[in-house]
Amino acid sequence: MSYAGRELSVNHTGDKQFSIEDNGHTLQLQLQRDNEGAVHWLDRESEQETELSKDIGIQIEKYFTEKNNPL
Repeated sequence: MSYAGRELSVNHTGDKQFSIEDNGHTLQLQLQRDNEGAVHWLDRESEQETELSKDIGIQIEKYFTEKNNPL
């Protein structure tokens, strides 16, 4: 997947969980929906949504939607 001019390796590691590799750094993301249906992409290490986790999560959603396999 392309992000910020770089190619990232994205692996679907479990139900709504993804592992992203970028230049030797690994980011673990989890997709969650709140009780109102809003989507949140959490960094599993901090258990919080960050600007980076949100931006990459949106790209992951777009990829799956384009493949007719929405999350």
